[in-house]
Amino acid sequence: PISARLGLLGLTLALSACSVLNGDKIDYKDATGSSYSATIGGKAVPFMDHGKANGTVTVKSMGKNVLRETYETNKKMRFTSTMTMATDGKTMKTVNHYDKSGATDTSVATKQ
Repeated sequence: PISARLGLLGLTLALSACSVLNGDKIDYKDATGSSYSATIGGKAVPFMDHGKANGTVTVKSMGKNVLRETYETNKKMRFTSTMTMATDGKTMKTVNHYDKSGATDTSVATKQ
């Protein structure tokens, strides 16, 4: 499973968001009320925003330590979020790319 390859049970994406890996399942939840539960490499699942579906998200493994989430609304890609875990498991880099504007932002989370 991807969690074994990544060498962790959970990824803290930011202070207000958390993704938990269990085998090839990922559960995401943030402080704003957004969430999803998906299978890595599986079908698109609803992206929930305050209990209502707001598009879909697909999660894929892009390599040994890399996951990519693809968010869509009305079957059009909104953005991707690519998370790369350092081989020592202490940091994770997240790169978000927004399809419409072409903008990209990057953040780094450190395990505490």
